Amino acid sequence: MTESHPHIQQSNVVSLNTKWCVISLLTSIVLTLSVDYAESMFKNYTFYVTESFLFSSFWWLFIPIIYLQQEIFKRCPYKYCLLPVLLISILIHQLTYPATVWVFSYFFYPHTFHFWQTFEYGFNEYIMVDLVVFAASVGYFVKTNPIRTQRQPPVAFHKNPMRENMHTETIWITEGSKRIPVLTNEILYISASSPYVQLHINERKYLYKESLKSLMPQLDPNTFVRVHKSYIVNIRSVQSFQSRLNGDYDINLINGTQIRLSRNYSKAFKDIWTGGHRLTI
Repeated sequence: MTESHPHIQQSNVVSLNTKWCVISLLTSIVLTLSVDYAESMFKNYTFYVTESFLFSSFWWLFIPIIYLQQEIFKRCPYKYCLLPVLLISILIHQLTYPATVWVFSYFFYPHTFHFWQTFEYGFNEYIMVDLVVFAASVGYFVKTNPIRTQRQPPVAFHKNPMRENMHTETIWITEGSKRIPVLTNEILYISASSPYVQLHINERKYLYKESLKSLMPQLDPNTFVRVHKSYIVNIRSVQSFQSRLNGDYDINLINGTQIRLSRNYSKAFKDIWTGGHRLTI
């Protein structure tokens, strides 16, 4: 049986979105050059491809700024971060555009374009473009990632009093001649390693002689949830999760591990997650 590796490098969806983002921006640069050339022919003045390309930097500067924006959202997935990050993205773009034009023209062009002249031009011509593009980037992140309303303690879960005392609190691991106690509330996740399982606790992992199927009934159902045929996770160790846009999800744990959430187990996972008031959908 082939099982998914817990450390997923990057989803195909993210790579595909990045590819189309780059293609769209490169297309915008080509169109800018084409429009400038057509305008020079129509108004009968000289077309300088180097200057046209320099001023098209407005478009390719979107690439690093949008990437930075998405990275900030991953580290601060809260609603109160959206507007500040949107405004900061626009400000950075409005400032880096004239700065880029000034630096390149100063070192590589016979004529230097002054910073404030270019800033005024960019603000008057492109402020609405900035607002639309960066707002679309924010909207895409909100659509494809869980956004929390506020910071809340990770232990606020509803308990089922009838089942609270029926689960195992300690698992005893055998290593050679030693018997090692492992507290279940310290386990981040459990992975299948047929015919056994591995208990993952921060940077350490222990081999345990049971299957996921037989171990699951022994664990607290308010804390541990099956997310894949090869994984059980401690819901308290989950930092965030995002859709793969194909019915499956990627779960991000507090130690940086990423685990796949299968669509077959997503409902049970979301019931426990939302039941703990960690997320408002």
